[in-house]
Amino acid sequence: MSIDSLGHGESDFPTDAALYGREQRAGDIVAVLDAEHIGKTHLIGYSMGGWLACCVAEFHSDRLLSLMIGGHCPGTGTNEETGFLKTGEKYPFDRILELSDFGWPDELLPAMRHTYDDLEDVEGHEEAVASAGVPVLLWKGRGEAVICEKGEAVTKQHDWEFFAVDGTHVEAVRNSEPNLPKILSFLRRT
Repeated sequence: MSIDSLGHGESDFPTDAALYGREQRAGDIVAVLDAEHIGKTHLIGYSMGGWLACCVAEFHSDRLLSLMIGGHCPGTGTNEETGFLKTGEKYPFDRILELSDFGWPDELLPAMRHTYDDLEDVEGHEEAVASAGVPVLLWKGRGEAVICEKGEAVTKQHDWEFFAVDGTHVEAVRNSEPNLPKILSFLRRT
């Protein structure tokens, strides 16, 4: 099953910032699990989905069988993951819009702003994932700015599994050929 996150896909995109926080977003995922009568799940998330998986580990670890997090390192915010902090400045949402043309319609911008801002709220996520009591797999694209190096170090520290594939952040998720066998092997062992 795949979930459209708030402000993405066919989900609503409300303008209330409170709906985009960690606990609320984790609760959204659990609400979908409840609606589908799923007690526990192997949760996989990539990029923002990895952040959401950390939120579920923080607030609803009892619903997890395992965590698979790609393109995100628990405890690492977007500015750090993208390498922006190496320049000495944080990049607020408006600066991101100046640098990239996502082509988002105006009515979607508040949802994207709230999502981006909350992706910086990562305090305690590494500890939440480490204490969830489930097997954890992290994977990254070798072309990622920071997360590949930091993710590998974090996995060694916590005895999680790790792999890296060729490509940038986007390329690493689009090319399922190297990812899928490793993810399936992890699932078979959990």
